Order: sequence, then C-alpha cells, then structure tokens
Amino acid sequence: MMGAPGQIAELFSPRATIQRWLRFEIALARVEADHGIIPRAAADAIAAVSIEDLDLAEIAQGAQRTRHAVVPFVRALSRAAGPHGEFVHWGSTSQDVMDVGKTLAIRDADALVDAALVRLLTALAELADRHRRTLMPGRTAGQFATPITFGGKVAGWADEVLREMRAFDGVRSVVLTGQLGGTTGQHAVFGAQGAVVRDEVCAALGLTAPLVTWHTSRDRFVRWAFHCAMIAGALGRIAAEIMNLQRSEIAELAEPFDSLQVGSSAMPHKRNPTITATLMASVTMVEAEFTAALSTWRGLHERDKSQFGVEDEYLPSITTRTLDQIPQLTHVVEHLGVDVDAMSRDLDRDGRTVWSEMLLYHVAQTHGRATAHELIRNASDAWRPGRDLPQILAADPAIAPAVIPETLPDKETVDLILAAGGTIVDRVVAEIRDYVKGKQ
Repeated sequence: MMGAPGQIAELFSPRATIQRWLRFEIALARVEADHGIIPRAAADAIAAVSIEDLDLAEIAQGAQRTRHAVVPFVRALSRAAGPHGEFVHWGSTSQDVMDVGKTLAIRDADALVDAALVRLLTALAELADRHRRTLMPGRTAGQFATPITFGGKVAGWADEVLREMRAFDGVRSVVLTGQLGGTTGQHAVFGAQGAVVRDEVCAALGLTAPLVTWHTSRDRFVRWAFHCAMIAGALGRIAAEIMNLQRSEIAELAEPFDSLQVGSSAMPHKRNPTITATLMASVTMVEAEFTAALSTWRGLHERDKSQFGVEDEYLPSITTRTLDQIPQLTHVVEHLGVDVDAMSRDLDRDGRTVWSEMLLYHVAQTHGRATAHELIRNASDAWRPGRDLPQILAADPAIAPAVIPETLPDKETVDLILAAGGTIVDRVVAEIRDYVKGKQ
C-alpha cells in the first residue's frame, strides 16, 4: 500500500480493537461512578488498567474457545481490575462494546481519509489551474466531439471529489454515534438514568449520543460504506479516464512510470498503466463490499448476531481499500504526464471535425440554426479520411453567403473555449481553496 501502510493496517488490528473496547469500559465505569451506580473505587481501578495489563494472546485464544468475541476481554479486564473487577461491564452488553469499537475505528479512519482527500483535492486544483489554457478534444460516446480545456476536465474530477467530502461533512456526526443499550436496547439496568448514562458515556468518548439504541439499525455503518463507495467511484472514474487517454493511439496522458518499473515480461517497450489499472480493480471490490453492507439492514428484533459477521468483513476491507486508493491516485495526479502536443495534434485529426459546432454557429448567422445543422450534417457525410471538413463547407455553394473562417480555429473561437474553460477552473479552484482552508 502507498501512503502510510502501517497506520492503515493498525486501524483494525486486534490490539487497536481491544484498546477501543477498553476505552469504552473505562468511560462507562467513570460515568456510572458519577451517578452512584458503581463505587468510585471500582471505576478508578478499572480506569487504571492499560492495554499492557491485558494478555492479548489469551483473549484471542479465549475467543476461539468460547466462540464469543467480547467475553474473554471482559474476563481479562475484570482480572486486571482486581477485587473491583466485579463491576466491569455493568449494565452493558457485548454489542455495545463492539459497536462503539467499530465507531471509534471509523472515526480514526475518517481522519486519515479526510486528510488524504484534502491532498488529492489540492493536487487536482493545481493540475486544473496549470492546464487552464490547454486545448484538447472533448469526447462523447467514445468519439471526438468539440474542443475543451484539459483544465476544465480536471476541474470536473475535482468537483466530484469535493461534493462527496461536503456530503460526508453533513452526516459525519450521525455516523460517529455511540451506543449503550444493554441487552435489548432500553438500558433497563439503569432505569430512568439510562439515557443520561448513555449520553455521558458518548460525550466522554467524543461521540454523538443516539436518541435510541441502534443495535439492529445499521444505517450508520452503511453510510460510512457508502462514503467509501462514493470516493471509490470518483477515483475509479478518474483512473479510467487517465488509463484510456494513455492508450497508444491517443497518448495524451501518462501515469508515472519510474526507472525500476517493468511493464511486461515479454515486451520490453511496454509502459503499462499499472497504478490506474490496480486502482480500478480495487474500486470493483469496494462496490462489491458496499453491496454486502446493504444486507446488514435486515437485522431482526432488538439484536441480531447475523449482522456481525458481515460487518466484521466489509468494514475493515472497504475502509482500508479506500485509504489505499486515495494516495495512489494522488501520486498519479501529482506526477501525471500531460502531452500538450498530442492534444493539439488530435484537434486536427479526422479533418478538423471537432470544430463542427463552431462552424454550425458561423453558418447559422445567415441560415438559421436548424438549416445550418442540416447543411453541415450533409457536408459531414461527404467527409472521408484525408479530407478537411471546413474546406468541404467552404466549397459548398449551399453554404453561401455564410463565411467559413480561412483559419480554423480562429482566435475568436479559441478565446470562447478558453474563457468558458477558464471560468470553470476559476470557480472550482476557488471553492477547493476555501474548503481546504476551512479544514486547516
């Protein structure tokens, strides 16, 4: 993995998981002591336990023996707390522990994802600004359409990433919600104090307090998976575009290819787009994992263990894949090869047919738009490889008295395209800079 592989791998490690469970149990004990539910001395003893006091290997073995993830941890924590260990896990249930642990893991991952996306956004903004005046063919339905600026194209990529970042900003507090419902979600052990205890535990952990327990309402985790899928979708689209524009017959873009890299074992000349191809494969896996996440909505009654196995698989995987994808694409964007000459050359390919829309409006000034469209479409039917569409039109008596520019593109046409593309770039870059500044 690129970026910070150790940091990514540690997010869902057994040690990190147990550490988060321990944070929950300590917060619970302290709040319970504040409300006289357990002795203050018991809360202090539980809070004094650190991860180093717990035998992680023994907890893992216990989970295998008992076929229960949390019970061996609770037993180990109870032993480490000494005589006061009898008050560990008071009024809680295993799912409270696991749900809070997963939520804290998502919060840690979100901080990494957000920082990585800020760097990607910055790189995209810089690339767009750098190529604000770089003309290239636009393509629709896989064919040449009308000219655009490469900067405007990149601005579109950046805006897609920015939209998802803003969307998740709006739901982050909903996703990062704590849990304390007890056995069937209504924290009956605490009586009327239940909601207060739950809210204070969540506050101690820096999490939003829920209105009601969400043991079988898994939409918060699904929303995180959706965030990962939306990021992956945006990154995959950019990667696919770069990979496609690196094709030999186009060669307008090229992902970085270092001196030690090998493209093929049999063809020494090959400079295959390995990073973007790998990223697109990872995006496919994220899409599949998001589909798995949707299945967890089918939880039954007040608690349903069948959800856990799916979450335990998809949450670490979809999160780490997303964290891996962002720096990969950022590396490509920051070191992207842009062949401006190839883009200019492609504007003149196929008999300069890319200028047909601009020619349409030249002719429309004397013939009207509908008639001009028909005249140019008929002229296009006469176009063959090696022939030039503007010249065909200039020689067509039906076009008179419209004047076809002798030099195409003429300055007026280019200025229009550059002005339109420049406006797009300016707006997007300004939005990104303001957004990034607000994140600092």
